[in-house]
Amino acid sequence: MPDAFETAAYRSGGDDATGGDDAAEVSDAAKEDDAISAGAEVDAQMTIDEHQMELGVYLSWLKSELETEKSCLELPSTIALLISFSCLALLHLKQHEVFTVEAALKTQVEQNANFAFSENFGHKNIFNVANIADFWSWFRIGFLPLIVQPSWIYSEGLQQSYDALNSSWAFSVASLPQQWHLPELGSGSEPLPIQGTFLNFNRIIGGVRLQQERAQLGYELCKIPGGIPADLWKAWLGKPCMPADPGYELTPQPGDVEAFGNPERVEWMMTSRETLQDMARRALDMEDGCSAYSRQPGGDACLCRTCSWDDAGTARTPWLDEQTQRVEIAMVSYNPEYGFISLFTANFFFNRGGHIHKFLHVQSAQVDFLAGPLFNVIAMVFCAVTWICLLGHIQVVEMMEFVTTIRASKSAWYMAIWEKYLNLWNLVDWISIAYAYLLAALFLMLFSSTGGVNNMLEGLVQTETSSIDISQHRVMTEDFFGLVEDLLSWESWYRTVFAVYPMVVMLRLFKSFDAQLRLSVVTRTLLGAGVDMMHFGIVFGSVYFCMVVNGVLLFGQDMEEFTTMLRSMVTCFRAMFGDWDLVSMSKVGRELSSLWFWIFVFVLVVLLLNMLLAILMDSYTQAKARAAGAKTLFEQIRELFRRKREHLKKKRVQLNYIWDSFYAEFRDEDAMLSSTRLITAQYLQEKVIGLPLSQAKRTMNNADENMRKEEDPYSVIMMKKELSALNNRARLVQETLKEISSMCSRCRPGELLQWLTTMATFSKEEGDSKAIVSGLRRAVGEMRESFGQKFDKGARSFEERQAELEVQQSDVIENIRDSHQALLQIRQQSDSMMKALQERRAVRSFGCGECRAPGRTPQPLGLDAGSPARSKAAPAFRLPPRHTAEVSTTAPQPSASPFANGTLQSNGHAPER
Repeated sequence: MPDAFETAAYRSGGDDATGGDDAAEVSDAAKEDDAISAGAEVDAQMTIDEHQMELGVYLSWLKSELETEKSCLELPSTIALLISFSCLALLHLKQHEVFTVEAALKTQVEQNANFAFSENFGHKNIFNVANIADFWSWFRIGFLPLIVQPSWIYSEGLQQSYDALNSSWAFSVASLPQQWHLPELGSGSEPLPIQGTFLNFNRIIGGVRLQQERAQLGYELCKIPGGIPADLWKAWLGKPCMPADPGYELTPQPGDVEAFGNPERVEWMMTSRETLQDMARRALDMEDGCSAYSRQPGGDACLCRTCSWDDAGTARTPWLDEQTQRVEIAMVSYNPEYGFISLFTANFFFNRGGHIHKFLHVQSAQVDFLAGPLFNVIAMVFCAVTWICLLGHIQVVEMMEFVTTIRASKSAWYMAIWEKYLNLWNLVDWISIAYAYLLAALFLMLFSSTGGVNNMLEGLVQTETSSIDISQHRVMTEDFFGLVEDLLSWESWYRTVFAVYPMVVMLRLFKSFDAQLRLSVVTRTLLGAGVDMMHFGIVFGSVYFCMVVNGVLLFGQDMEEFTTMLRSMVTCFRAMFGDWDLVSMSKVGRELSSLWFWIFVFVLVVLLLNMLLAILMDSYTQAKARAAGAKTLFEQIRELFRRKREHLKKKRVQLNYIWDSFYAEFRDEDAMLSSTRLITAQYLQEKVIGLPLSQAKRTMNNADENMRKEEDPYSVIMMKKELSALNNRARLVQETLKEISSMCSRCRPGELLQWLTTMATFSKEEGDSKAIVSGLRRAVGEMRESFGQKFDKGARSFEERQAELEVQQSDVIENIRDSHQALLQIRQQSDSMMKALQERRAVRSFGCGECRAPGRTPQPLGLDAGSPARSKAAPAFRLPPRHTAEVSTTAPQPSASPFANGTLQSNGHAPER
């Protein structure tokens, strides 16, 4: 710029010079300036005629196309990932077989372990256990005979049936075989039923374990009103308090069952070594604390090993008492038909309100992951390999993108990751990868635990078939139960993580959907309504929380569904969608429950939920409108195939090759996307080796169309943006001109002549002065050309938009003019028809001899006798074409019409065409 300013000062003082050489130089400079101006005008005209755009705009479109293409290509792999994982999970976990085994065990104990018999019918089951006596009745009469079948069971009333059919000779059911040896089972099989077999196909391993949780004792644990003497209330209570921890106030859940506290008073009943009578006697000793056998002279030893002694140390106490807060009865069984090992538990929770909660729970795990039909095993292995390969591909792609982002950035690596790499979809990819590693780790833990259980099972089976001491067998059974519980704990975690993984894959599907406008309607609807939903959520959450608290306070004492905040939240959420229990809610009073229900339904359901739907529908309408003109999925797939096919035929280059060509020059993505360099199709063809001119033009047109779609050129925001940019440019030019003017005003003619003389002397000593002057003139010309291009570009943009507006306005005016002419013709024809009707009426009124003459046919309406169209139909009316001459008419014109002689009058003149 200093050279330009000096040159400007030189030119401003050139007219004051008296030397002939200086005047000639000034004249030459003026001619050269005119030539430069003419060249700039020619270049500007060429720029207008040739399609140009900024390189940053073009590369931004190119980047979006590459990301869209990448996401679309990820859609098939994501669907394949979901399908392979789904098949793997179904074939691997075998949920239908697990349900078969667990439902059979649970149903058998729930329905057939009965007590309170009347002849052959037991009136109570496990859910009728209400106290300690009921517990022992159920365990000894219902449960033990059910799991231990020492003999073959015959049908009910068999003796009476034999007596009715064979009255001639006596027959006793006791004489029937107690065991059967079926020849179909082979010579090596044992007689049926086999001891320790449950439900014919489940073999009990080891035996049955009974253990309990016990509460702490202490008078200090009692909650007594203040002011009462301690001795008084201790004497009145008669026993210390024993609060349960946890309290088990509400119906337990599977998580409560699977977690057991400190086990105490553990007892074992070895089903493979003990008979039903031995186990029944052990149950009796546990119930009465060995009182019955201890009073008999020479009685057997007490079989309850964990029953405590009384204070005197002379007698044992019952195994189950008031201090007990939970009892668990557990047995492990193995089903060889399906290859599952199952842990069955019957749980009794004694809360301090006096109620006993009952809960039956079964957990199962496989002992061999490759067991089953060969076809299923091959399919499972294939799905596993496919799933692992797809996950590996995702990880490789993400690692490459990660490294590329760090290398391409000039900032620190952590800033590059934070600013350019971290986004929602990349986080989804890494979550899916991390989740896959978590699944692999859990599988390894499960596989290792399964191996330990299988090894222990082999040793335990050997002890059951050998003559090992029962105490050693009990120790091995205890260790085996511990391994099985660890195995089932890992299996529960493994299955839970498996169940969550499809949701992670669903997020990857939304990532692929986001690249296609018609598939991204859901995500764009949620994003568009995000701000409104956030504010609405504050209102909705506040109202919902108030109703939840109100439900706890109002119904918590009478309905378990409202006893806690979490349960009340779930119950209220279900009530919003029509799942409510008005009968139970009416227990607190029909008036109060009805009032709460009306307020809840009206406020939450009628008002707030419908407002939420309105917010979503409004955003959905906008997202749907934006996607209306977008390509369909099939068109996008066809476009990708076209690009691939043309690339193979060497008719085009890949888009990432174009990107790499510019990246090799810039080495900075931000600089590429913000570049204002003007490019043409010929420039692209020269820059990118092998790029056809047709592809260069097509990509530039696509980039231009994309820019126009994203930014409406006629919107208020865009007009403000362009006017602001133009205002900034004008302000910059004004400041520059003021600076040049101030510099010129500070230069005096004498000083300027002396400066020019010095410059000429210096140029004579160093070289030709004309070369220096021409260089200065060239610099000024380049500066003027740069300013001219910028102004031409802005002016050309506004001229193009003004031209488009004028064309649209002209089209509207021409359409209005054509409509006006059509109306004029319609009116002319209507006048003609009215005139014909009047003539016909006149003929009828006064009579027409020619029309009434014999043999003459009356003429059609509106035609006289001499009309050439006498025997033809009237011609159909047609609208006049555009740009036709005005149709004249004698009908008077309306005074309020904006037309005069077919021409639109607007402010006294017609717009330019």
